[in-house]
Amino acid sequence: MVASSTIRAKELQRERITGSTLLVRNQIFAEIAQAADIALPAYENAFNTLTQSNINPKEIKLITTISRGSSSCATEFLSQVLTNNPTRTRALDPALFYDDEKPSFNQDEIVIALSQSGETGEVVNALKYASKFTSNTIAIHNSKNSSLSTAAFWDIFLDAGVEKSVPATKSVVAQLAAILAIYDWFTGTSNKEQITAFTQNLTKALAEADKIKLDPYKVHAVLATKAAIPIAKEVALKMTELWGTPIWGGNALEFLHGPIAITRESNNLIFLGDLTQPSLQPLKEKVDLRGLKLLQAPYKTNKISDLLLSLAFWQQVAANSAINIGVDPANPFGLSKVTQT
Repeated sequence: MVASSTIRAKELQRERITGSTLLVRNQIFAEIAQAADIALPAYENAFNTLTQSNINPKEIKLITTISRGSSSCATEFLSQVLTNNPTRTRALDPALFYDDEKPSFNQDEIVIALSQSGETGEVVNALKYASKFTSNTIAIHNSKNSSLSTAAFWDIFLDAGVEKSVPATKSVVAQLAAILAIYDWFTGTSNKEQITAFTQNLTKALAEADKIKLDPYKVHAVLATKAAIPIAKEVALKMTELWGTPIWGGNALEFLHGPIAITRESNNLIFLGDLTQPSLQPLKEKVDLRGLKLLQAPYKTNKISDLLLSLAFWQQVAANSAINIGVDPANPFGLSKVTQT
């Protein structure tokens, strides 16, 4: 009986999509495109907040991040871009704060907690605990006066606007922009031009994405190296949410040592970033040997602007492909959103 009900629910959903494609496009596709308007303000707000804080980046010896779900891709992104920086980074699982022996914190440490809704209970509790030991706590969220913001000494509001679609799109870009601002503030560099290039080229990227048609059942993985790895994980997560099929996402070289063995011949692999790196030659040889196909967006470097454009590009492709199989990309079957932010 349960199986029959599930099948009928999916049939009804396909009927709704067939008759209301325009309505669907007016929602999730508009929200993907809105990243062009929110990325730079999110970056500038985060950078200004940190500049005006009393935190001295030169005194920081450890950067700690706390997050869950899609936000974890953003925190991993920070760790990746800081790879060549001598300052240590660590990502703490919020579940650790339910143990009797909780993580320790010091005044020479900065603690960054991310939650798009600002109401992820375990992340909020973890940040409250950290704030007892250091005033260098930062909340990054997309909901004014959220529980997370009250748990931190310093507050970064993404201001990405309401995101009604269940899969997060523009708020993910806003988080990544804020993370880049933290990186720039901490290292004395600037990625503002990269953010600007992303906003200027997003419309063209989405138009290019509309030309691509994928069979969701033939996409096996989203691969990348270095700073692109967490973005690949985010794209894979988005495809899994939209299509209802498990998509592997992560380090391309790790994929070569295991997951590729269960990839069916003629399946597609998506790659983000620079595929010409010498370290990727073994992967390309194995892909050819197994009859697989590597797909790329038109943006094929490891520049921040290209990585962000690739993220939006594959979000658009994923949403279009969902409609082709009868799934509402704004409200995929079996998923729900905790808040509208």
